[in-house]
Amino acid sequence: MRGGLSALVNRGLGQLTPENYRAQVAKLETEADTLEGKLSARSAEFRAQSQPVTLEGVQAALPEDAALVELAVYRPFNLKATKDSEKFGEPQYAAYVLHPKGGPCAVKLGAATDIEPKVEAWRVGLDAKSGSVARAKRLVGVREETDTANSARVLYTEIMAPIRDKCLGETKTLSFSPDGAFNLVPLGALIDDTGHYLIEEYHITYLTNGGTCCACRRRPRVKEKPW
Repeated sequence: MRGGLSALVNRGLGQLTPENYRAQVAKLETEADTLEGKLSARSAEFRAQSQPVTLEGVQAALPEDAALVELAVYRPFNLKATKDSEKFGEPQYAAYVLHPKGGPCAVKLGAATDIEPKVEAWRVGLDAKSGSVARAKRLVGVREETDTANSARVLYTEIMAPIRDKCLGETKTLSFSPDGAFNLVPLGALIDDTGHYLIEEYHITYLTNGGTCCACRRRPRVKEKPW
């Protein structure tokens, strides 16, 4: 925009009357000022969003009754290894829980080779349960819910129960940041040992990573459905 304004000024009146020339200059100046103002505002917003994410910053963004639950895949590092091929172990899952106050709480969940097949079996069961073939089978009396529900209970016992017992306390709002296989399933559809879905006990939201929690205050929270 400033380029067009400069070109007009350098070109002079040309075929324009003085009145039209002044009007075009004023119009271009106004448009340039408006665009620069918008760019400045967006740059300020970008600078705010690109600030380093700190533990304290994430905690300050969490509501009082909330906890951030990061589900992460990692490979344990062997300090004693002498070969590159032996430096990292097999992938493992862990959960890191952060409350508005206090330090983080960590829970080892187990090997990926053990967890991921169970997550996949549950995902397939949920997909089948919601499909047209499954609905047709239920109409003729064929029930497929049992295996899916059992998968949900097993994963609750092995994944969610340890997190709940060690880290959640009286928390009623969970912001999940899933990783690996957990990106593919609705964690709110896990079933506890009393037969209730996780979303019946907690208000659940999802984040792409813990750092995005800093925007939690500005975003409306949407309650998750079981699937």
